[in-house]
Amino acid sequence: MSPGALRAALWEALVQRAKALHNAAVLGQRRTTKQTAARIERLADEMNVLARATNLFARERTKP
Repeated sequence: MSPGALRAALWEALVQRAKALHNAAVLGQRRTTKQTAARIERLADEMNVLARATNLFARERTKP
């Protein structure tokens, strides 16, 4: 996979998780459940991993 394609895939995954997190948070406001909270936590964890991977990838690209 090319670096550009990898970067695009990471960002697409991050955006998809952000949309899902937003939807879960809105649902959680209407009906708070243990499952909704667990889903929000899982999505936030996934976003954290994707953001870290994106940041590491960007750092590697800028090294001399």
